[in-house]
Amino acid sequence: YIVPASNPVEPGIEAVAARLGANQIYFDKSCINCINDLSKYSRDSYGNIRRKTIFHYADCLRYLCMEFVAFSQVLDTVY
Repeated sequence: YIVPASNPVEPGIEAVAARLGANQIYFDKSCINCINDLSKYSRDSYGNIRRKTIFHYADCLRYLCMEFVAFSQVLDTVY
């Protein structure tokens, strides 16, 4: 069955940052596009993400981290 995605931007960025900070995400050297996206990800003086529409790999990582958060919440309610 299909479950709606949990993809709010700011909580997703926080989830990725938390996992990166806790060394819970590792990149193989072949993941060059994702590594490049993350190295260019920045904000302007107003706090807006610069060139937000080009970060497809970083967005994918954000979606993945948010799904892990959602899945762990489901497990917490079941067990």
